[in-house]
Amino acid sequence: MEEFFSSLGTTVQSLSIFLTVVFLLIGIYLLYELGEITKKNDTDFLNHFKRFNKEPQVKSEKMKVWENIASQFNSSDPELWKIAIINADALLEEFVTSLGYPGETFGEKLKAMQRQGVSWVDSAWDVHLTRNKIAHQGAQFKLNNREAFRAFKIYESILLGSGFLA
Repeated sequence: MEEFFSSLGTTVQSLSIFLTVVFLLIGIYLLYELGEITKKNDTDFLNHFKRFNKEPQVKSEKMKVWENIASQFNSSDPELWKIAIINADALLEEFVTSLGYPGETFGEKLKAMQRQGVSWVDSAWDVHLTRNKIAHQGAQFKLNNREAFRAFKIYESILLGSGFLA
């Protein structure tokens, strides 16, 4: 019986040495992989910021127009907000026309877009109607900063989100 326990002890000791070596190798492998992941994350992190630190690219004419419109929206002058809406609406009409929707007027093109189920057409209608009020009522139309900001965000969402200004 003593011999059995002795051989069992040797077997357990051999098994524990084997498992220790296996776990040690697994640990070394995991540390190596962790180091590789860390290097990749560091590289990705640095590359992320390199995208933003590049030399300024040449801006398209449309983007320059948009930046001018955005600066008008950023003004504290409600009259500049009105001009910005009129200019932004003209840019939006240019975009819609470039998409090939039929119609003589911007309104007709927006109606054609509605029939096609374009997701942002209701927002485009909303700001276009604001533009019409400005054009037809002139100084009598009162535009507050909340409405101006809302119009700006709608134009920005459509024009930048679509890639039209890229």
